Amino acid sequence: MSDIAYYSGFSINDEDDLIVFLANILNERHQRVYAKVKIISRNIEVTPDIDVLNITSSENTIGYETKVIKYHKTNKRYIYQEIYKGIGQALLYLNYGIDKAYLVMAYQNNYEIPLEKRQILEKKINDVLNSVTGLGLSKYLGLDIIEIFPTHLAYHNVLEIDDKMVIEKDSSKFAQGLKAGRRMIRLPESFHLCKQCLLSNQFSYSKLLSKKVIHYTKLKSPPHHNASDLFRT
Repeated sequence: MSDIAYYSGFSINDEDDLIVFLANILNERHQRVYAKVKIISRNIEVTPDIDVLNITSSENTIGYETKVIKYHKTNKRYIYQEIYKGIGQALLYLNYGIDKAYLVMAYQNNYEIPLEKRQILEKKINDVLNSVTGLGLSKYLGLDIIEIFPTHLAYHNVLEIDDKMVIEKDSSKFAQGLKAGRRMIRLPESFHLCKQCLLSNQFSYSKLLSKKVIHYTKLKSPPHHNASDLFRT
């Protein structure tokens, strides 16, 4: 079942806005939060950037890839490619010392956009959710959705990572794990080095976005109008 939180007073227009919004929410939990991580150690270039890095009190590293799915009025459609691009980029985070990766997608949902266009987008997102679950990727990739309404935001946590991934560098143990039916992922030798660098603050990031403070209100109850039932089960 989707866990939904509602916010008002802040508008998301692009990925930088979404990054700042996420960073502010995570900062409220008194965790270490950084935006746009570009370089780890002195020479490990992060491609793509880790949009939001969250280091928890238990020293878990969580990366958030952000995508804003825009509606083009001229072409009269959403740009669906951002969904698939975001999944690939979020999974690449696992190369850089990230324990868990999330894709956070935001899209505009209001009555100016034809209902059938919103329904097509919602179907595509649900198809992606089913594929991620069916392929076993939910062990490595979580998905969150933000709907942008004229007066508020609706933040859906629709797919949490169901278990910590099994990481193995030794090829023989990796093969044994696969034969035993365990879901495993083999990461580069640099994974542990990257994680240690992240934990010890040996990386470069955007200080401007990381420190930008925004003002919003978390609503105690859902708005009475145009709140979507998307992802509710």
